[in-house]
Amino acid sequence: TDIEGICFAIPISEATPILEDLMTREILADNEKGYLGVTVSELDSAIFRDYNWPEGVYVASVSKDRAAAKAGLYQGDIITHGNGEQVTTANQLVNAVTSQRYGTVVEITLQRIVNGKFDEFTYSVTLQQNPELLASTDAHPDTPSPEPR
Repeated sequence: TDIEGICFAIPISEATPILEDLMTREILADNEKGYLGVTVSELDSAIFRDYNWPEGVYVASVSKDRAAAKAGLYQGDIITHGNGEQVTTANQLVNAVTSQRYGTVVEITLQRIVNGKFDEFTYSVTLQQNPELLASTDAHPDTPSPEPR
């Protein structure tokens, strides 16, 4: 209560792309959102530093017959970019995938150990519908689509 005049500013060059994205982004219902089919783990940044690994999210598992498996992603990959955006947390990957409609092709850039060192690969992945939402929609065909969040 004793402090006055504190002000925070964001440069317009940083704010403009975010505002444009928010104004043009399509709002998708949960059953329309893309699904990759991976389980990822966020590793402590010390692991990336100590083992000289590229920073990203570690693919803990790949679901059989899902978009990621069909595209060629493997357990042990480290995803560094999703749809052109840098990925360092699981939430960033989820946002990159679920902001796109299923059936959309997205680019997933990852690092994979080949012959003892990390090599970068980029895969085009055609997103699928989330099978859990697909199963619940099939079980209750008269149920309206969930509201967008």
